[in-house]
Amino acid sequence: MLNHRQQKFLTCYLASGNATRAAKEAGIAVSTAYKYLADPDFNAELSRCRVVELRKSTAYLQSKLQSCSETLIGIIESETTSASVKVQAIQTVYSNFERAIDRLDILGRLDALERRESQ
Repeated sequence: MLNHRQQKFLTCYLASGNATRAAKEAGIAVSTAYKYLADPDFNAELSRCRVVELRKSTAYLQSKLQSCSETLIGIIESETTSASVKVQAIQTVYSNFERAIDRLDILGRLDALERRESQ
């Protein structure tokens, strides 16, 4: 379980992705921040929070897939849109979605392995 200072740093670190900036925002020394980042318990909580955020983002993207697909179909079917714009739009949306799904799949597998390992 993280103490209040660790939790504050964790929140700041998740928001910025920068240990120095997060340390300043959390009101701790940079050296303390790096000690937290080297702590296995802190890292476990950091990983857990990242998984939660990734799952939220993936769920959001999945919920918008229908709308994106309809927009893409509109672009594809539009006689005024150039072919290159049509192709780029399709590639961008689907490649980003595919990467998010792959990450979620990998994180799920890691979670299952960690649960199996802890038994």
